[in-house]
Amino acid sequence: MEFAESAQHGESFQLISELAKRHRMVIVSPILERDDKRSTIWNTAVVVDQTGRYMGKHRKNHIPRVGDFNESTYYMEGDTGHPVFDTIYGKIAVNICYGRHHPLNWMMFGLNGAEVVFNPSATVGKLSEPLWGIEARNAAIANHYFSVGINRVGTEEFPNQFTR
Repeated sequence: MEFAESAQHGESFQLISELAKRHRMVIVSPILERDDKRSTIWNTAVVVDQTGRYMGKHRKNHIPRVGDFNESTYYMEGDTGHPVFDTIYGKIAVNICYGRHHPLNWMMFGLNGAEVVFNPSATVGKLSEPLWGIEARNAAIANHYFSVGINRVGTEEFPNQFTR
């Protein structure tokens, strides 16, 4: 909860809004969203237009429950459907992380008019990383749009055993 924030008014939005406006670019930014009305945490991607205006968000709609890897202990399934954002650069959508394993998820963005579907993720090692490129290429071919895979970068350190 400590790092969760409002999708439209949080610190992350304020920063990306400023950057989008300064560089005249559309930004898709994953955040940890806090919904105080429902006391819920969402894995969300915020879309900001080239003027810094909030265009909307997409909440992750497929939550992995694989063995002892169960994100449903802290995230809820999204309730935003399969939105497409009409930007000055084209119609874009965001298929968050685990959603890439579900072909019908990709299809719904295409049926809703997406020309480019971004897939931000935090994929590591042997878990599903080898499938990522295959799934993204297959989605692009099957749905007649471009797909863009975005994985985390940098170095992470986990101070206790539970978070390794």
